[in-house]
Amino acid sequence: MVLLRVLRQHAPHIINGVVLELGGGNSFFAARILREFSPREYHVVDTNETGLSLMEKLSSKAPLISHRGDVRSMALSIQADAVFSIGLIEHFSDAGRRDAILAHARSTRPRRCGHPKLSGQCLVVGVAGNVR
Repeated sequence: MVLLRVLRQHAPHIINGVVLELGGGNSFFAARILREFSPREYHVVDTNETGLSLMEKLSSKAPLISHRGDVRSMALSIQADAVFSIGLIEHFSDAGRRDAILAHARSTRPRRCGHPKLSGQCLVVGVAGNVR
């Protein structure tokens, strides 16, 4: 899975950290990330109540926290070690896409990235290839 490889390479600090998935109601990725990285918290933001309800049933032991709202305008106080979305920004117009990308950046905890010469926020906007 491309996403897991990217997280292993660029965000190994999410082990026991905080993960935020934007637009992730009924996420395909949450179970794998929870199993492989054991984050302290896994937040999911989505407008779809049904998807969020399904997400919450993933595991009673998992540190899942759901937030119902629009990622483009929702004020989140989360500072996550990794923030991602899969297939989210394509739903919006150019202005909406910009707001959704900025939501990723606002919620990313400033820290050193997986590269010794980079510091500050890591933001992966897109990964080409098969996401599974």
